[in-house]
Amino acid sequence: MKLKNHNYFRLLVVSESFVVLITTWGCEIMDMDKPTAPAILMWRKRELTLKEVNSELNDCGKRADKIGDVSLKKKIEASDICMLKKGFVFVPKPSQSYANFCSGRVSYDMPSCKSWRGEYQVQEDSGGENRLW
Repeated sequence: MKLKNHNYFRLLVVSESFVVLITTWGCEIMDMDKPTAPAILMWRKRELTLKEVNSELNDCGKRADKIGDVSLKKKIEASDICMLKKGFVFVPKPSQSYANFCSGRVSYDMPSCKSWRGEYQVQEDSGGENRLW
């Protein structure tokens, strides 16, 4: 009789673990077949057109390219910081048609995703200017 109860407990623990796993990873599983939104749709600032957002993205990209010989990840982080300093808000999933950009392991620690989660605040430079670096 004791052996049967042990197997039941084991099954219960495995079942509960599975439910927690599915609940935690459910959003990622649901978004598996969806593309990531274009960057132009993930950055928002009140009253700006998509054309203006694109122009600001290009400006930050050009600034990041001037950093020098650093990794692509560092340049993307610099571009994120530039957009945040310009007052943009990052939206990792602008609609249900797209996957959540910040749910991936690579993008999770990017400044854009940290700002979305409230873990990153843009600091003004001591001179009062918002510079990239």
